[in-house]
Amino acid sequence: MLRIADNGRGLPADFRSKLGASMGMELLQGLSDDLGGSLSIETNNGTQIKVIFNHKRLAPSEVSFSQNP
Repeated sequence: MLRIADNGRGLPADFRSKLGASMGMELLQGLSDDLGGSLSIETNNGTQIKVIFNHKRLAPSEVSFSQNP
């Protein structure tokens, strides 16, 4: 889980209807989708954005690094 939060004034009441209206929100949604995760945004005494994604542990033999010349 990636959690970003603050205790500021929060987001406008109509924020949900504008989700995707900004490049930043589109990137967050796209990244969440790419990771097979979910994005949630809460406004309550500030703003909290959470990206929750599943992961699969890899055995060391499944990991490799290559370098392009």
